[in-house]
Amino acid sequence: SEAILVLVLLKIGLAGACFYIYLRGVWHQENYFMVAVSSLYALSSYSLAYYWNIMWLDGIFLLPLIMLGLVQLVRDKKFMLYTISLALLIFSNYYIAFFVCLFTVLYFLLCLIQYQRLSHPGAFFAAIGRFAAFSGIGAGLAAFLALPTYFSLQLTSAAGDSMPRTVTHYYELFDFIGQHFMLVSPTIRDGMPNMYAGVALLILVPMYFLAKSVPLKQKFLHIGLILVLILSFNINVLNFLWHGMHFPNQLPYRNSFVYIFLILSMAYPALMSLREFSGKQIGAISAAAVGIVILAQKLNDKTPELQTLYVTMVFIAIYAAVLTLDRIRRMSRNDLALAFLFVIMAELLVNTLLTLHRI
Repeated sequence: SEAILVLVLLKIGLAGACFYIYLRGVWHQENYFMVAVSSLYALSSYSLAYYWNIMWLDGIFLLPLIMLGLVQLVRDKKFMLYTISLALLIFSNYYIAFFVCLFTVLYFLLCLIQYQRLSHPGAFFAAIGRFAAFSGIGAGLAAFLALPTYFSLQLTSAAGDSMPRTVTHYYELFDFIGQHFMLVSPTIRDGMPNMYAGVALLILVPMYFLAKSVPLKQKFLHIGLILVLILSFNINVLNFLWHGMHFPNQLPYRNSFVYIFLILSMAYPALMSLREFSGKQIGAISAAAVGIVILAQKLNDKTPELQTLYVTMVFIAIYAAVLTLDRIRRMSRNDLALAFLFVIMAELLVNTLLTLHRI
């Protein structure tokens, strides 16, 4: 049991470290905001719900490296990180690699439009060629294990699942917002996707879409990808495809960690745009977030527990205060980031301890 504990701690720690490496590689910066966002990734509700499944944790810490490699492949024409990390993931866990490979295709389209232009067709199609070639090489490096795994899985009972004939949905769309609250009961055997990655996202995600420094093209690409992922959670046919032409037997929405990665990749640029918003505007966004929490008590199909509602609203208020600290007193961006990190640590401590107690 002590060996398992060490493995879990190492892999959870690596998840935070690798997300920090991703942010540093994409933005070419280093600060406490990055540490805070990386901590949210490491201790998201997905990590807490499935930490005991130690073979899945490899995919959580390798995902940011693959995405950084993908950015470098498209933007900088560098291929080594993407190829090696992709091969390592496919080698380490076939099943989680399937989710990441699907997400990689979607994220590649985002990177392609973000970093290349159709007005320069040579560079545009060269990036597509690099992606196809090095994806094939990465998969080929792990083929000695992936191919036998694939053929072995064709002999299991799950291989007999058939595509649903009718399209249905599982939950009302508003219910998904409630999965971002603190102290939400973790989904292990059944329930909605594990989507919590910090209450601050209820403020930062709207800020991302309102920030003038974020290009409009980027906003449309991210909202499109968010919608694709949420619809994949909610529509039976898409859920079936995401899980390898199969409906999971318990442990549902095993792919929700890619959604958490996407949302947190938007949180950092939102934090960098703080100076664009006045204290009143941040207060208004925070008040709207509190309003959504209150509405969830009435509108959600399953009413959130009272401690979930109250603790979430308390931390929204704390974040609103911290994000406007530099408007009240003179302080550097570094000090503001440090204050934000301390609140993140407090939130994660409360949420992690109480969630693990519940599990």
